[in-house]
Amino acid sequence: MDALASGGRAAGIRRLITARLGIKDEPPIRPDGPTLKQAIDKIYSDGRSRTIHGTNEEFGHDWTEIRGLAEQFARFCLITCTDWAAKNPTLDNPLQLQK
Repeated sequence: MDALASGGRAAGIRRLITARLGIKDEPPIRPDGPTLKQAIDKIYSDGRSRTIHGTNEEFGHDWTEIRGLAEQFARFCLITCTDWAAKNPTLDNPLQLQK
């Protein structure tokens, strides 16, 4: 998702998801669930960045649920971005995926 968001970190990923999937930052993404902002912050900041940089204090944590959510977002974003690119073949700025 970071690549599709042109390296925009968590905020860029949220903009991409909002643009391509129509999910807003604040309402829960499922009943009694996290908001999009909370979910992406967990996936990107707590999971990806801290693990890569060796500062993840939850290294032994069971990431099964959040991993599944990350995979769903990644799959849906890839599909919708590919569809958008096919429908807009003359546009060549990847940041336009976030609009």
